[in-house]
Amino acid sequence: MKKIGKYISFIWIALFLQYSHMILAQEYQLISRASKYKVNKYEEFEISFTINGQGTNFSEPKNLREYFTIVSGPNNKVFSTYDNTGFRVEQSISYIILAKKVGKFIISEASINVGGKIIKSKPIEIEVTAASTDEISDPNDPKFIAKKLAFVKVKIPKNNLYVGEGMVVDYLLYYRTSISNVEILNEPSFNGFYSEVIKEEAKPFQEQLNGELYNVVPLKRFLIFGQKVGKFDLGSLEVRIPTEVPTNRRDYFNLFFNSGTVVNQISIYKVPIITVKPLPALISNKTPFSGGVGNMKLKADLSKSEVKVGEAISLKISLEGSGNIKMVTLPELTFSEQFDQYEPKIYERYSITSKGYQGLKTLEYILVPKFNGNHKLPKISFLYFNTSKNSYEEIVIDNLHINVTGGSNYSEENFESRTRVDNKLTSNTGLKDILFIKNSFNQRKIFYSVSSSTVLLTWVFVLLLSIVIILILRLFFIDYYGSLQKTKEVKNKLREILRFVENSDVNLKEKLNYLNKNFKKIIYESSQNLETNKTSLNDLLLNSIFANDFQNLLKIISDSEKAIYSGMNDEIISSIISEYIRILKKYIN
Repeated sequence: MKKIGKYISFIWIALFLQYSHMILAQEYQLISRASKYKVNKYEEFEISFTINGQGTNFSEPKNLREYFTIVSGPNNKVFSTYDNTGFRVEQSISYIILAKKVGKFIISEASINVGGKIIKSKPIEIEVTAASTDEISDPNDPKFIAKKLAFVKVKIPKNNLYVGEGMVVDYLLYYRTSISNVEILNEPSFNGFYSEVIKEEAKPFQEQLNGELYNVVPLKRFLIFGQKVGKFDLGSLEVRIPTEVPTNRRDYFNLFFNSGTVVNQISIYKVPIITVKPLPALISNKTPFSGGVGNMKLKADLSKSEVKVGEAISLKISLEGSGNIKMVTLPELTFSEQFDQYEPKIYERYSITSKGYQGLKTLEYILVPKFNGNHKLPKISFLYFNTSKNSYEEIVIDNLHINVTGGSNYSEENFESRTRVDNKLTSNTGLKDILFIKNSFNQRKIFYSVSSSTVLLTWVFVLLLSIVIILILRLFFIDYYGSLQKTKEVKNKLREILRFVENSDVNLKEKLNYLNKNFKKIIYESSQNLETNKTSLNDLLLNSIFANDFQNLLKIISDSEKAIYSGMNDEIISSIISEYIRILKKYIN
C-alpha cells in the first residue's frame, strides 16, 4: 500500500508539472506591435494587437483614424497549436495603415474582452517624416501607370481677385480605369478667405486631356470670398485612390480579359498661389460704398404712377446680379411729410454660381400720399465695384414721380392746419364717447323698466357674454404663459451664445460669424404662426421679443455679414461684436 501511495503522489506531481503552464497562462496580455516605428508620410505599414487567448468585443484605439488612414482592417486571425507544452490559442487583430500628417503620434490603447475581463494594450508611438520626393520614372512601374490612369485636380477660375470678390473652387477626380474607396487625406487651407461648402451635388462629366478621354467626378465644391489683401499659399489637395492597373497576365477565370493589380496611390495636386488685391481707392463721392463686388443691376418700380389721396402704393427697389450680393446693403430712402410710410420689407432669393452668389434682393416701401399734386420721389443712388470693368459703378434713379388727385394741395399752412384738426378730433373723441355712453345708459334704463321679460333677456345676455369673456381670457392666458416659456427658452439660448463668444479663443471673424448665424437661427426658430421661409427677417424681428430694437438689429446683422464676407479690419469687427453683445444682453437680464 505504501508503494501504491508513492506512485499516486508521483503521478500527481507529473500532472502538475505538465499543466502548470496552463494555470500561469490565465494571465492574459494584449501586446501591440508595429512593423515600423518610423515611417514616411503616406507610407503603408502594419500594426497588430495579439492576445494569448481568444476574446470578443475588440475596441480599436480611439485616435487611430484621427492621424492615420485605414488601408485594410481590422483583419482578425485565430491560431491554435498543440505541442509538448499543451494546447495554445492566440488571436491577432491587424491593420494596414498610412499616416496623413508629419510628426510624432501616439496611438492610444486598444482593448478586448476575454472571459468577462477587459484586457488593454500599451500605446504605440509612431514618428512620421516628410514623404519622399523621388519621382517614379520607369514607365513600366505600376505606380507610374496608376498616376496616369487616375489623379485629382483643383479647378480655380482665376488666381487674382479683389477683396470681397467670390468664386467657386472644385475638387475634381479624373480616371479612366476601375477605382474604389477614394479618400481625401488633406485639403487646401482657405485661411484669408471666407469659404462655404456647396451642398448641391454636382454631376459627373467627361473631359479630353492629352488625347485621352477621362471620366470626371466632382469630389467637393466651395464658394470662397477674398477677405484679406495678400498672396495666399493654400497648400495641396491629397487624395488616396486605389487604382486598378492592367497587367499582361491572362485571367484564367475570364479568358477575354487580362488581369489587373490594385495600386494604392496617393494623388497630390499643388494649388497655385492666389493673390487678393485691394479695391481701388474711392474718389470722393457723396454716395456711400455699398460693399458690393461683382456684376449688379438696380431698378425701381412703382405699383401705380397715378393714385388718389389716401390710396396706398408700393415702391420696390430691386438689386439683381452676381457676386457678394447677399452681403450688400440696399439704399434706404427718407420720404417727405407728403407721405405716410410703413416699415420697408426685404425679400431675398439666391443661388450659387461660379462667380459667387447670384439672385435678387428687394426692398419694398408702402406709401400713402396725404396731399394731391405731382410728387417727385427721392433720388436713389447705389455704388458698387464692377469686376467686369474693374472700376466703381454708380447707379442713379432720379425719375420717379407720383401724380396724386383728390384732397387738398400740399403747403405748410395746410399741413399744420390738418395736424391741428387731427389733434383736436383726437382730443374731443374721448369726451363724445363718454357723453354717448352716459345718454345711452339713461335711455336704456328707462326702456328696461318697462317690462320684466326684458330684464330676463338682459340676464341671459349677460350670462352668455360672461361665458364668452371667460373663454377669451382662458385663451389669452394660455397664449401668455406659452409666450413666457418661449421667451425663457430664447434667453437661455442667448446666454449660451454670448458665453461662447466672450470666452472662446477663436478669431474675431469666426466669433462674429458664430454670433450672427446663431442669433438669426434663434429668430427663425422662435417665430410663431409665421411661414419663416416666406417671411422677411424684418417681419420676424417685429414679431419677436426683439421688436424694440429691430432697426438696430437689422443694421448690425447687415454690418456683420458685410464684415464676414469682406476685408474689414479687426478693430471694426471688434466694435461690431461689442455692439451686438450690448444689444442682446438687454434681453437676458
